[in-house]
Amino acid sequence: MLQRSLATLRIQKTAAKGAFVALRHMLLLRQTGIHVVGICNIEATSETYLTGMKHLSTLIKSSPSSRKNANFLEMMGSCMTECVVLVKYWLCSSVSARQRQETYDTFSLLVSILHDGIANNSVTSSDVGFCLHSFVVIFLDPENSEILPSVFESLGKTLKAMFADPSGAIVSGSMAVLHKLTFALLQIHQRACHRLFSVCNAALSTVQYEQKASQGLLSAVEDAGASWDSLGASPWMSTSQQDGVLRTLISGKVEIEERISSDTMVGAYDCLQTIVSSGKIHFDDLLGADDIINQTDRKNEVFRSVNQKFSLSQLFNSISSENSRESSFAEDCENFILTLQENPISHDQLDTKRTSSSSHSVLARSLALRRLEKALMNRRKASVDEEVDHKIYPFLLAMAHSSDPEESLLISSRCLGMLSLNYSSLQDTSLSTCGDSREELIKSLDDPLLSVKRTILTLVGKFLLSECSDTSLIAMKTAKSLLVSSSVKEILMTLDEETRGLLGPFGTADEKVKKETLKMSDFCSKHLKAMSCCFDKGTSQEHQVSNSTQEFFRVCVGLSAVEPTFAAAIFPGLIFSLLDGDVDDENAVQSSIAIGSQNSQMHKVISRCFSGIISTKTGRSMSSQAIGIILNTLELLRSITEHRFRNSLEHTKNQVGSSRPNSSKSMSKRSRSRTNDTSSSTTSKRTNYKSLPDSPKWRGFPYGVVVKVDGLDVARACFKIKRYHSALYYAEMCMQNLVGTGKFFVDASRDTVLLEPRVVHDSKFKTPRFPSHSTIVQPTHLCVLVSGFGLLAESRGADDILDRALVAQDIIGHCLDELRAKDELEGVLLHGATLKLKRNITSLNDLAGRRHDSAFSMLTDLDSGLQLATKKDSASIDDSPVFSTVAACLEDLGLNHIKQNYLAGVGLNISKDQKSESSRQYLREKWFEDALTRTSQWDDTLMPTDEGQALYHAQRLPTDTAPQTENKNAHYHESIFDSLQCFSRSDISSGLIHLVQARRSVLTTIQQLSGSEAQTSGMVEPLSRLRTLSQLELVGRTLEDIVDSSEGISSLESLLNRWGFAGSVNGEELSLLDNDVNYDMSGQDCTIDGSLFRAIHSDFAVKEISLKLLSGKTSHCGVSDAITAHIFQSCRVYRELGRPDVAKTSLSNLRSVLRIFHKQDHAQERMQISSTTVPAILRLEDAKIKRCERDFDQAIIHCKMISSFLASGRDGTSDPERDHLCAEALLLGGLWMTQQNVEGATTVLPYYERASEMSMKIYRKSPTDAGEMRAAMASFKLGEFAASLYSSIDARMHDEVWKKRRGVALDRKNEMRTLKGQIEKARKDKNNERYAELSHVFGTMKVEDEMDEREVQSVQDSLGRFLHMAVRSYCQAIQLCPPSVAHVSKYVYEMISLWFKNCQKKKTMGIVNELIRMNTLQMPSYRLVPLTYQLFSRIDAAEGEEKNGFQHTLRQLVLKLCSDHPYHGIVQLIALSNGQKIGTGVSGRHADTYLENVGVSKIEAVDSVIKELQKKAPKYVSGLIENYKTLCDSYISTGEWDTAHIKGPSAYKNIPFSKAKLDLPTCLTGGGRRSKKSNVSSDNMPVIITKPPSIRPDCQYGNGTEDPIGSERVVGFDDVFSLTPSGIHRPKIVICNGTKGGKFKQLVKAQDDMRQDAIMQQVFSTVNELLLNEGSTGNDFLKKTMGNAISGISSRRLRLITYGVVPLSPASGVLEWVDHTIAFGDFCDEKSRSRVGAHSRYYPGEWGNSDCRNCFISAQDKSAKEKLQTFELICRNRSPVFRFFFLEYFNSSMEAWHTARTMYTRSCAVNSIVGHVLGIGDRHTSNILVHTKTGEVVHIDFGIVFEQGKTLPTPERVPFRLTRDVIDGMGPSGTEGVFAKSAEATLSVLRNSGDTLLTILSAVVSDPLYRWSISAQKANHHQNRKSATTKGRVSTSRDATAETEESRNNEAERAITKIHAKLEGYEDGTSGEHKTIAGQVKLLINEASDPEKLSQMFVGWSPWT
Repeated sequence: MLQRSLATLRIQKTAAKGAFVALRHMLLLRQTGIHVVGICNIEATSETYLTGMKHLSTLIKSSPSSRKNANFLEMMGSCMTECVVLVKYWLCSSVSARQRQETYDTFSLLVSILHDGIANNSVTSSDVGFCLHSFVVIFLDPENSEILPSVFESLGKTLKAMFADPSGAIVSGSMAVLHKLTFALLQIHQRACHRLFSVCNAALSTVQYEQKASQGLLSAVEDAGASWDSLGASPWMSTSQQDGVLRTLISGKVEIEERISSDTMVGAYDCLQTIVSSGKIHFDDLLGADDIINQTDRKNEVFRSVNQKFSLSQLFNSISSENSRESSFAEDCENFILTLQENPISHDQLDTKRTSSSSHSVLARSLALRRLEKALMNRRKASVDEEVDHKIYPFLLAMAHSSDPEESLLISSRCLGMLSLNYSSLQDTSLSTCGDSREELIKSLDDPLLSVKRTILTLVGKFLLSECSDTSLIAMKTAKSLLVSSSVKEILMTLDEETRGLLGPFGTADEKVKKETLKMSDFCSKHLKAMSCCFDKGTSQEHQVSNSTQEFFRVCVGLSAVEPTFAAAIFPGLIFSLLDGDVDDENAVQSSIAIGSQNSQMHKVISRCFSGIISTKTGRSMSSQAIGIILNTLELLRSITEHRFRNSLEHTKNQVGSSRPNSSKSMSKRSRSRTNDTSSSTTSKRTNYKSLPDSPKWRGFPYGVVVKVDGLDVARACFKIKRYHSALYYAEMCMQNLVGTGKFFVDASRDTVLLEPRVVHDSKFKTPRFPSHSTIVQPTHLCVLVSGFGLLAESRGADDILDRALVAQDIIGHCLDELRAKDELEGVLLHGATLKLKRNITSLNDLAGRRHDSAFSMLTDLDSGLQLATKKDSASIDDSPVFSTVAACLEDLGLNHIKQNYLAGVGLNISKDQKSESSRQYLREKWFEDALTRTSQWDDTLMPTDEGQALYHAQRLPTDTAPQTENKNAHYHESIFDSLQCFSRSDISSGLIHLVQARRSVLTTIQQLSGSEAQTSGMVEPLSRLRTLSQLELVGRTLEDIVDSSEGISSLESLLNRWGFAGSVNGEELSLLDNDVNYDMSGQDCTIDGSLFRAIHSDFAVKEISLKLLSGKTSHCGVSDAITAHIFQSCRVYRELGRPDVAKTSLSNLRSVLRIFHKQDHAQERMQISSTTVPAILRLEDAKIKRCERDFDQAIIHCKMISSFLASGRDGTSDPERDHLCAEALLLGGLWMTQQNVEGATTVLPYYERASEMSMKIYRKSPTDAGEMRAAMASFKLGEFAASLYSSIDARMHDEVWKKRRGVALDRKNEMRTLKGQIEKARKDKNNERYAELSHVFGTMKVEDEMDEREVQSVQDSLGRFLHMAVRSYCQAIQLCPPSVAHVSKYVYEMISLWFKNCQKKKTMGIVNELIRMNTLQMPSYRLVPLTYQLFSRIDAAEGEEKNGFQHTLRQLVLKLCSDHPYHGIVQLIALSNGQKIGTGVSGRHADTYLENVGVSKIEAVDSVIKELQKKAPKYVSGLIENYKTLCDSYISTGEWDTAHIKGPSAYKNIPFSKAKLDLPTCLTGGGRRSKKSNVSSDNMPVIITKPPSIRPDCQYGNGTEDPIGSERVVGFDDVFSLTPSGIHRPKIVICNGTKGGKFKQLVKAQDDMRQDAIMQQVFSTVNELLLNEGSTGNDFLKKTMGNAISGISSRRLRLITYGVVPLSPASGVLEWVDHTIAFGDFCDEKSRSRVGAHSRYYPGEWGNSDCRNCFISAQDKSAKEKLQTFELICRNRSPVFRFFFLEYFNSSMEAWHTARTMYTRSCAVNSIVGHVLGIGDRHTSNILVHTKTGEVVHIDFGIVFEQGKTLPTPERVPFRLTRDVIDGMGPSGTEGVFAKSAEATLSVLRNSGDTLLTILSAVVSDPLYRWSISAQKANHHQNRKSATTKGRVSTSRDATAETEESRNNEAERAITKIHAKLEGYEDGTSGEHKTIAGQVKLLINEASDPEKLSQMFVGWSPWT
């Protein structure tokens, strides 16, 4: 029969093509029936058709085109996926049950083929997965309910065949689909169960109704549709009777009416049981379904009694028993992420199709969300992991944006509210993935169409799995047509495995089979038909799109018609293809870089369309989705042209000093031209640079979109859809095209505006060539578009440029305001005011604007503007932005009552007939917000109230009710207000409904955020609100439990525990005393953003009201404690945030609450606090608020009176609370008196002593963590004050006045001796008159002498007493201070500094040496690890020294350090023992001084310490010492290896160690010198020498057998090394391999002493600790109280990047290689012949670096005026380019670009200020690196420090490097804004921590091994390194040149004095004038950028770059 019906197809001749037609025919035949061919009496089975198909495959096996390993479907030109798609489409097209059954029989045929393929191993997991997915689609379609039994039968067989596969490959490859199938089976079972229950429940209600009617019990109104649970209340029918009736009904319905439901449940159950019994998949996600299917209610029990498969209870119980292990939170998060990855959400807002609520993917996501919600609710506060939260955050955010059911959206919002996130961390994500994203972007831009095609293929695979049969069919046809091309097949191989599996089968069949073109008329709209015409062959001679691209896009049009997501994805590629192929040869702009031609018709059409969509001039309001697509397209086009520009071969090196080479594509020609361009020193002699005309200037970006769209329109469009970073970029890009520099606001506000020459296009070249100087045409047009290429717009004048600059300033300002970039916004507003002034300098217009530096100034500006407003402008008074800003300013000023009256007045002025609905809505929402924050109005809840009484009582205002609006939907604050009111009336359900409405309002805000940028920056406020809503829902559930169940107490305790009031629950006594000691309050006052503070205030207020509600509903004493603690904590937070006004209100509220509790008599017993202590605590808080208000006098008086009162009322009894409070009051009083200097030292000292004494007694009597911390801090402060007194006395004893007085006293003594002789002579001569006279004079002189002696003795005694007190207090505090307390390093440094200063002085050495000796063993050694350099450098011989001498104590301390922390100390000892290993000589800095001081005695002393350490330390330490010695020797040998014979750049890299005869790779593994030392243990390997482990307080470092935490041990080195390209003895680059697989790049240097670099890195690390205190980020209390929210308060995160420097000897060392960096000069200029610098690329035709250098050298011997003229000439001919660094290295996203630029600016500010304070010089362009991952700068090579640069032959005249290029990278405002504010913040921290910094530097600069001044020889060598090289060591006598201790101290003192002066605000050249912080920063900026000073710098400093 088959042969006869198919005989006419001639399969043998047509091979696969004919076989495919035959297969299609057979499938259709199977579907429609045999009667089609006239054989009606034969029933053909599936086996018959399988036989026929196999016969067909046998016929075509002999065909040459057949593949022997293919299954027979592939041999027939098809595949399983295609057949399934066809049959599924036929099934959905069936209109009758018979047709569906017959079609499903065809599907069964394919399933039989699949089973056969699984058995024969001829199908892939993708085929199986697609069939399973089709099963899901079929049985979830309600239309297929009649065929479900057949479906489940086939599915069961398929599952068994899968699980029977012995290899398991099918199951593992189909795991994701199996999860989807499981959820779908669960859903279909639930649906059938619900249907059957509804039918039976209705029947049961009917039975009950009839029984009631028959018995006369029917009421007047009866609900016949009552639920099953409500029937149990009937008195006439028992529960057992109801169950019996229901059981009978179920059985009857199943047999008669609901057979399909029964079969569905049984079939789904059997399939689920098959999956469960296989044991091959994880069921954690399935267990989450217990929230939807209740396992315990009576309904399930009845259903299971009829048929156990009607209920899933038994199945779930079996799963639960097998999976009883509790999963961790991290595992729950991973499962959630996995579920959403397997069931992805459409992220495109164009996907308007609402996903059906019955979708299995929706159900899977819903169950995963529920499980995650449970995990988040059960998570403890201590186990919060921010990293895990950041992983799930984007998935939850995607859920909130999805079209899933509202329930899922609400759950996702709840989960978002429970995450631990902050704004700063959200910002960091833009840089954290920058590297990977950038690499992917670069790959995609190499071939943009390739990237588009990859996306399209991925989406085609996705839509193959669509539940819509039409979409699936079109996707299948699209895939077949696309995969005809071999190039598309290659692209397919680069995609992910799932997509390859779905589309792969379509790429294996015969090409003739697949050329079935899609019929556009079947599914295509007229618009898409028109689009397809663009790619029809021969439609335009102009169009040059390749045939393959035409075909590719033409094929995709069909799928675009049915799937908007696909259309949105293909659109950018489509536009690129249309433009890129549309080239006009006559006017090609830049064919190798640009996309298309500006003169083509296609260009004009697309430009006009794009402008119409995004321009505001058209008056049309376009949707955000349409604007987003246009912006995505523009961004793709911009990225493509930027990438082409950067990789173009047409760039040439700039040089005008000699003939410039022409462009050429030949690399050899370019190499030769660059070689010829390399300037020599004689170029400047033959080139007269002054005679050359000016270079051509900027003509706009050399790349762009080439679409005529106004850049400011693009920026406005970005702002409209909240892509703020993109708006910033395009606004800046437009202005840079006009003005020509990165700091365009600065340049545009100058007296002249840059008007640039026009680009001239040369037809000979494809790139635009700037004209020669003789052909420059003065411009008549300026570019205003988003691209460069010399595109011209209408003529622009200077006024028009200013107008556009003002528009750009407005856009940028609004963007920065939304991004909370306060510093940058301030700079933009400053220049905006200047631009307005310049624009209106000759007009009579008022200059509108407002200041943003403070709320008061902004308010006064607004007030002035409103007063001057005319009647015409009176409407602006009612403008919402204006009065909302006024209200915000009043709030920030603490004038809340005035604000409320003001808003009430505004509300009365807004009439209802005006279009002011938004204004009324704002006023209404603001009214409810104020009602929530006025927490005192809710205090009635603490007192008994009548049921139903209103909770909130408004104050008397002009309007005591909320303003009315037409919008009936409540917003956020109104919903919360209503919810709390409902909670107060015990209407919990209504309250929870209002909270749901509040969530809806927040979700609406979230869903309005379009694009990833908006979802990063716009989520700050929504996240805060979601956290508040989560807390309120907990309150609601707790209240519900309290009212309705006996579990209320446990729920209440759980809530209090979650809110951090565990002490109230555990029965602990309530204490209001601060457990977080924060006594370092100077300079930590925080200025918080007003909107952020309002969010914090609202959050605290809602929590307070919630606790009051709970207090009114329960008598649990823990609630009253929680209220008290919370309000007091709120008061502290407000005070620490710099809002004393709100803190006072909160404190007043606390007093009111305590009075209420006192009346209720349930607080005093619980608190266990005396009636006098509580007021005293509150009074002390009053004192702190006074101090915050700068009322120091009252604050000090409060402390004095509190301490006096508490001390007098002790009565000999010990009260820990009173003692704690008294000690704190004493300490605060002492601190504030010291800060204000209002009392003498004798008055203040007792406060510190008594506070320390009391704190120590309390701690010893009752040791607690808080008591230990208080005692330690009190001792630290006592030691600090005593040390300041000692320093003051010591300074007095060394000043000139004291020395003169001592000289006068000595002269008096000599005179007295002379006078005594004269008296004796007069006595002998019996000259009584003379005798009496002389005796009287002698007596007077004797009295004066005795007075002087007593004063001297008193001073010396005080000196010793204060020294003893300081050292003893420091030792005591260091012993007590727990490891958790940070920022104590300054005290350790000060203690060591006091010891070193007095260890050799006769009068004080006994004091300090004895104290240190006594406390050495008790002192925690980890606190001293940062001081190893300073401690070890003082080791010396100890001959003749007593046991308690300095050297003995020092050695004991060194031994303890190295024993406890061997990885931090051993290397330093070995470096000192290598003191004489200088190789062939030292040409580095300070080496001679080092060698002179490291004498033989010092080396011998260090060797003896090492030997003693090997004896006394743990055994593994001895092995470490030997291994470290071996490693250091190998490093030194590697560094000293001579490189003079290495020639050529190619020889620098990959030099084998074996060839160089170096043993570094084998020194620790048995090779080299290691083989000679058999006694060296191989177990105790050193750690990576440049990455020491983290300092461990417990001294646990693995005992030499394990890797220490924070580091890896060395396992070897790579076998090759490289050389740096410069230097006589070039440093070697080696790769060290760690035990964990890490590779660490290191730089090994010789003939250079790097100890000074190491010490500067140590100082930088300490400065970083100080910078942590900037703003509020250093406030430990705020960190603990507010968690991560504190990061949003002060997010500058200022820091210096440090790197490891390890000296190994006086002449060698190892440095950590700083990865991902580039030297500043290397980016701007040519580093090598193979790379053209940024300046040559972006400014072709200008002067090159060699031109500038030669021109600069030509003026070196001339006057200062001529130098300045020369420098200005260079600047005119060389433009800054560093702004392009961020466009090139951070182009993965606009967030990354802006964030990196901001971090760069801040980093420049920190490095500049710190470098200036420390006097760091030699900041040329090679000593400043820029990080390509973060944008931060990294400074290296610290050979010139402490003002040594001013003593060079060419002195350095600027404080730091702030050249034009440095400023160019800082944004449009230049140094104003971010740089200035960051510099001020850095200087403020350094000033406030000046004592700390000076103490640390005192310990550093007094190092005996160095002089911190520069010699003349070294100075000459530094600036003339190429002229001479010092060889060998200069022979000098140690006795003749060695420094004395006194001279060393003098040099250190001079360095410290200079630093101290800078910290005090005194600068050179200011005539001793004191500067404020802002004034000092401004002065330094002006000096650093002063052209006159720059013109006198050393030529090697490159001041023009």
